[in-house]
Formats: sequence, structure tokens, C-alpha cells
Amino acid sequence: MAWQQSIGVQWSTGPILTDDRSYKALAIESEEIALVAALYMGKVGAECRLNNLNQTTKRKPVEEVTVYLD
Repeated sequence: MAWQQSIGVQWSTGPILTDDRSYKALAIESEEIALVAALYMGKVGAECRLNNLNQTTKRKPVEEVTVYLD
């Protein structure tokens, strides 16, 4: 849905989620609420959208990039 609105999104689970400054900026307490992900969002330029539409490369099959742990 974001892409249709020309908004690019990146999902992150990096160190920002445990940084005290993140909790302070959001005015929440880490003892009460746990952050599990951050979404970085921004406007997508026309050039990027055009390149994506004309993209000839294919994604790898899920079997090639998935690791199952027992």
C-alpha cells in the first residue's frame, strides 16, 4: 500500500529498538512497552518507481534464501 502512495518502506530490527533515546523520543517506558521493529519511510522518486517497473532481475526462490532451524 505504501508503494502505491509513492512511499518507500524499510523494516528494521536494529539497535535503535533498544536505545534509551528511542524510548525517550516516543515518551514510553521500556519496562512497559517493547519495541519490535522500526519502519523507515520516505517518498519514492519517479526515477526509482520507473526503474522498479522495468526491472528485469528476478528474486531468488524462497528455498534458496530460507534456513530452517530445528
